[in-house]
Amino acid sequence: MINTQTSGHSRSLRRIVAISAATGVAVMGSVVEQAHAAPAQPTKVASAPKPVAAPKAAVAPKPAGQAGKLVYATATVNVRARATTSSAKIGMLPRAGHVKALSASRGGWTKVLYKGKVGYISSSYLSHGKVAAAKPSASRSTGRLVYAKTTVTVRSRATTSSAKIGMLPRAGHVKALSASRGGWTKVLYKGKTGYISSGYLSYSKVAAPARNSAASRSASRVTTTGSLGTCKASFYGYGYQTANGERFSASAMTAAHKTMRFGTRLKVTNKASGKSVIVRVNDRGPFVSGRCLDLTTGAFSRIASTGSGVVTVSYQQVR
Repeated sequence: MINTQTSGHSRSLRRIVAISAATGVAVMGSVVEQAHAAPAQPTKVASAPKPVAAPKAAVAPKPAGQAGKLVYATATVNVRARATTSSAKIGMLPRAGHVKALSASRGGWTKVLYKGKVGYISSSYLSHGKVAAAKPSASRSTGRLVYAKTTVTVRSRATTSSAKIGMLPRAGHVKALSASRGGWTKVLYKGKTGYISSGYLSYSKVAAPARNSAASRSASRVTTTGSLGTCKASFYGYGYQTANGERFSASAMTAAHKTMRFGTRLKVTNKASGKSVIVRVNDRGPFVSGRCLDLTTGAFSRIASTGSGVVTVSYQQVR
C-alpha cells in the first residue's frame, strides 16, 4: 500500500520540476531572443559644431552706362553740359553714334566723353548694343544735298526777320542738317549753320540759269562813255517785282540805282580784281549810305564772291 503522503509529496515535487522546467524554457527563450536581436548602437559622442560659412554677398546687376564702355544712341540726342535738360547743349549725338561712358547711369543721365569734352546724355536714349543707322527719309532727309530752285537767302534763324548770312544761287547746293520744319530747312552753308525757306529747295539737281544775252557779250569789248564814278556795290537775291514792273530774277544781269534811267546799261568793274560785268538798270536802290549800286546775285558773282558782301567798283555807261 502506497503511502498517501508520499504520493502527494511526489506530485508536488513533479509540479515544482515542471514549473522550473517551464521557467527555464522561458528564460532560455529570452536569452535566445536577445542573442538574435540587433546589437545595441554605441552612444555617439557629440562633436563640436562645424563653423557655418558666411553667405556670399549678392552681386548687383551692372547698371546702364557702365563706366569705360561704349554706349550707342538709339535716336539723335542732345549732349548736355550737365545732367539736366535746362543746361547748355554742347552737341548732338546722331542715331547709332557712339561715345564712351565715364560713369554709370545716375538719376536718368549718363556721363560721357563727347569730342574730348565731358557731357551728359539722357540714359533712356542710350544702348550698350550697336544700333542700326536710321534710314534716310524720302523727303527733306538729313545729310542729303539740297538745291536752290532760284537764288535764295540763307538766314541765321528760321525766320525772314533774322540776319542774312549769305545767298545760295539757283542750282547751288548745300547739305541739309535737318528735315524741313515749319517751312524752313536747316543747312550747312560755307561752314556755318543756316536756314533756307524749304519752298525754294529741291532734292533733285536744278538746271543752272541760262546766261543773260547782255552778259554773254564780253565786257572788255563794249564801248563806254567814260567813268561815271566809284563807290561800294552790294547784291540782293530776293524780290517779286522790280521798280520798272519786271519780274525779279536773281540770275539776271540787272542792277538797282537810285536815279539812273531804266534800261541804262552799265559796265561795272571790281577795283580789286579787275573783273567786269555788263548790267541793265531796272530797279531802285540801294538805300544804304555809301553804296551806289545793288547788283543781282548772278551779276555780283561775276566780279566777286558773294561771301564778300560788298566790294568797291567803278562803273561806266555802255553806248
